Amino acid sequence: MNKWELARRDLLKGLGLGLGCLPLLHASNVWGAPTGPKRLLIVMNTNGLRQQYWKPKEGDLMTQTLPDSSSPLEPYKKDIIFCPDMSQPAYGGGGHGSYVSCLASGPNDSKGEYRVPFSPTIDQIVGPGLAMQGNLTRATLPLGIQIAGGNAGIFPSKRMCWKDRNTPITPEENIYASYADVFAGKSNTPGDSSAIKSLMAHKKSLLDYAGGSLDRFKARLGTDDKEIIESHLHSVRDLENQLASPKVDLNKCGSDPGQPMDVKSSGSYPTLFKLSLDLMVAAIRCDVTRVVTLAPCDASGSNISFKAAVPEANRGWHSMGHTPVSGGVDNKRFADKWLMGQFGTLIERLKNIPEGTGTMLDSTIVLWANHMEEGANHNSQKTPWMLAGNVNKYFKLGQCAPSSGRPVNGVLYHIAHALGFPVEYIGIQAFGGGWDGLAA
Repeated sequence: MNKWELARRDLLKGLGLGLGCLPLLHASNVWGAPTGPKRLLIVMNTNGLRQQYWKPKEGDLMTQTLPDSSSPLEPYKKDIIFCPDMSQPAYGGGGHGSYVSCLASGPNDSKGEYRVPFSPTIDQIVGPGLAMQGNLTRATLPLGIQIAGGNAGIFPSKRMCWKDRNTPITPEENIYASYADVFAGKSNTPGDSSAIKSLMAHKKSLLDYAGGSLDRFKARLGTDDKEIIESHLHSVRDLENQLASPKVDLNKCGSDPGQPMDVKSSGSYPTLFKLSLDLMVAAIRCDVTRVVTLAPCDASGSNISFKAAVPEANRGWHSMGHTPVSGGVDNKRFADKWLMGQFGTLIERLKNIPEGTGTMLDSTIVLWANHMEEGANHNSQKTPWMLAGNVNKYFKLGQCAPSSGRPVNGVLYHIAHALGFPVEYIGIQAFGGGWDGLAA
């Protein structure tokens, strides 16, 4: 038994904690490999995009300047693929309901607007197999954000992931609960969201709670391993500090500025979005899971506002989607640009983490999705998606793909193949295969 196994065993025995999140349980094999394990991150947005400000010309991105809303992605053009105007033939028509079945794009119950898929979504197709490869117990980590109100109580408007028609994957919408689950182990003493929130409110860290055992653990390792653990623990503390920072909702009388943020408050939304992306990266970095999904909204985004970060986007996401321009200002355009900026920061996070001879982005696929063209037309037959990252150099990056009129199933098919799952088709055989232009 090597020193890693001995040290990890001693650590868990001494702490009595479910610290599966730390780079102490599965990470030695990951770090020792020439490239990182294959991973998938999915973010599913709503209300489409203002196409004239977002969509580049078809072809090589390096020969053109991105439109205004997409301009935050200019530094990352060589790392991404735009896939505009794709169809969802399994859904047909348009509406907010395509949010529910978009990632399966196969047979559904055909009832009303919100049509439950009968086949699994892409995360459930690849997640169990990727977890098995790493001997992990968690196939996927479903995260979510839901501001009070909106369609929160309407089933199944916030379910974008499904094992089968009877088994929706309900995202955890309390980031403190998600943090407690990933970083403490939900079955152990500190793995309780209220306990974690209390620690943070009193400016204490879960890592401090663990005490000197972490320092004793590091003392048994070599220089390179120590540096890796220090880097990871620094990122954990940074996430904790942001979660613990006072977040004052100025619209709420009597708000306590010393408490962690209210996860249901509209004013918290931009911060919650950014922290959710941080948590996605932290979860795959420590190899707790290899598939993370984020539902930053329900199917309509009715009560979600960006104005705390983007003053020009001063109406709800759903309102801006239906009526982009108000008082001569295209509010939705500014919201779209902010969202593209968040996509850019996610790419940057992954590029900044060394792994093997490259970075984490080289072994990760990011799907930044939407389920309709624009909120103003509800057109799910011109679906705009984006891809970033490259596993085994599978994709032809740096392009606006020839995707017009082609089924979203083709993108899902190529994601599965890139991750090592050579499925015959995704969803429905008639249009569930791959299409040319995506693979290198």
